[in-house]
Amino acid sequence: VLVAFGIFAMTSFLEEIQQQLKQDSLIDPLTGLFNRRGLQEAVAASLAYVKRHQHTGALLMIDIDHFKSINDQWGHDIGDHVLFEVAQSLKRQLRQSDILARVGGEEFLIFLPMIDKAEAQLTAERLLASIIQVKLADLPQSYLLTISIGISMTTADYDLELQRAQADHALYQAKHLGRNRIEF
Repeated sequence: VLVAFGIFAMTSFLEEIQQQLKQDSLIDPLTGLFNRRGLQEAVAASLAYVKRHQHTGALLMIDIDHFKSINDQWGHDIGDHVLFEVAQSLKRQLRQSDILARVGGEEFLIFLPMIDKAEAQLTAERLLASIIQVKLADLPQSYLLTISIGISMTTADYDLELQRAQADHALYQAKHLGRNRIEF
């Protein structure tokens, strides 16, 4: 009986550890958002539905403007706090079906399923406005936190990598044209 109980306890413990490791491999520890791997899994499931019903969607690539200067001027702890607050602000503006991930450094990616270009524009405008409202005790009150957004609408083949490249190109244009703006 003791051996059976021990095996049962060990098996349960190992299953719990395995679940935690899988969860940790999908989540960015700083922001609590999906990481690249988590994003790919979540978008794949969402895209299957969107494709089946021939709906449009949008991919938003977001970059915090002048983030390097925050780290350089006030330190990486403050930079981490900015990343966390930006993530929370973005998350509050999204629908439950939207997928938000931190994909590197100060870059975030959002997949908006079942949305057209006009709705994507409105969502991006809400995101811009929400970030400007973020006030951090660690930064001077006069510091204006902004983001730039590049948007790609889904294509007929729903190729995530192609969309990501297009959204990245649009983000580059937004940065080039002055930051704190949206480009398709």
